[in-house]
Amino acid sequence: MNSDINEETATLELIFSPKNTASHFIQIYKSNIEALRYGILLAENSSGVPTDFMKNEEDFIKLQIDNPLSKEELDATLKKILINKSFEDLIKGINLTLCDGYHMLLTCKEMLDGKPKSLKDIEELKNNYYKRAQNMPFPKLIEKMEQILGEKIKYKDEILTINNVRTCLVHRNGVVLANKDINNKGNNTLELKYLKMTLTSGTPNNMEEKNHSFTLNSGETAKLSFPSMSLEFHPNDDVLLNYKFVFDVGITCYLFIEQLVKTEINYLKNNPMK
Repeated sequence: MNSDINEETATLELIFSPKNTASHFIQIYKSNIEALRYGILLAENSSGVPTDFMKNEEDFIKLQIDNPLSKEELDATLKKILINKSFEDLIKGINLTLCDGYHMLLTCKEMLDGKPKSLKDIEELKNNYYKRAQNMPFPKLIEKMEQILGEKIKYKDEILTINNVRTCLVHRNGVVLANKDINNKGNNTLELKYLKMTLTSGTPNNMEEKNHSFTLNSGETAKLSFPSMSLEFHPNDDVLLNYKFVFDVGITCYLFIEQLVKTEINYLKNNPMK
């Protein structure tokens, strides 16, 4: 990317790098997968909570559990905590990436108009736009990004429903409220839209979905696809999900970020700095 501030080109490249803006989400996404994996292993290898948990720790809260959780109760509680945290972290990662993209694109536009004259001016402008993005509600930030880019970001609808479910999980412990959580007015439900990572194999006329390792025979092929799926919850329902759903939600978020970065790159190519 060319710039009149030649001695600071490397710094400017960092500011106006769409791939760099995705780093927040990628880091959170990787941590999220590892946390889920650890939680599953922990649940599988735990016999329950000890009755004297933290009972004799000095300089710490004294806690006596008279009715300890059973193995099944512990598994269910841990799964719920991990799933809630996963939704929260994934949306946080997307929000951080959107904030970076927002300030990057608007700062770039200001530079095209010849307003900032130095790297200091650019940094100040960038920080102001970033603060503005941070204060926006999540759906509004996506809407603003689409206005800047001049096109709809692919998988936006899925991401908005994932955020709706996150809100229900985090703020209402997963219980759907009719006056707060309904996003599908026609069906009066909280709808979760996501992409399911699907692996199929076989001959062209007989492809079968695979959920485990397999061997390709002569004349067979394998195909990875991401069909659109949805899940609905009615008022007063508990939002109960399993780890596979969370994995697919994570994949959906990843594909949204991938499309966002591609759209940002196209925008910058069509609006280069001289």
